Amino acid sequence: MATTKKAETTINETAADNIVLDDATKAAMDAYIEARVKAALEAKEKENRAKTSIAAATKPVEAKPAIDPYFEERVCVELLFDGVHYKDPVFLQINGENCVVERGKPVWIKRKFAELLEQSKISEYHAAIYQQKQTEELEKIKARGA
Repeated sequence: MATTKKAETTINETAADNIVLDDATKAAMDAYIEARVKAALEAKEKENRAKTSIAAATKPVEAKPAIDPYFEERVCVELLFDGVHYKDPVFLQINGENCVVERGKPVWIKRKFAELLEQSKISEYHAAIYQQKQTEELEKIKARGA
């Protein structure tokens, strides 16, 4: 019996190879295959989108870095008030946290804002020195040209 089944398989395979289809049947088969492939691709794409949305929804929340308590301590500062150039309050902001410091009064602020004020004073000092040097060089150039 085993030999008979092998013979039938061979006959069927050979018959399938020798089938000649008319154009309408070929077009119908091509359309059917194309529709099946398209449906399979859409199903795979939908599955990938679902996996992506699940992965995005289950994404772990990034932990904020620990805040150093030293910089959260309050310190007293008093800014210069002269009524002319230095009269407006000073707005300070660090990483979205802000405060306003009034001039001429002792004010308690977090140390991180006091550090920011100190850095600002240092930058202002260096800018003034640079400006003075540039002015002196300009005066020398004018003196040579005159």
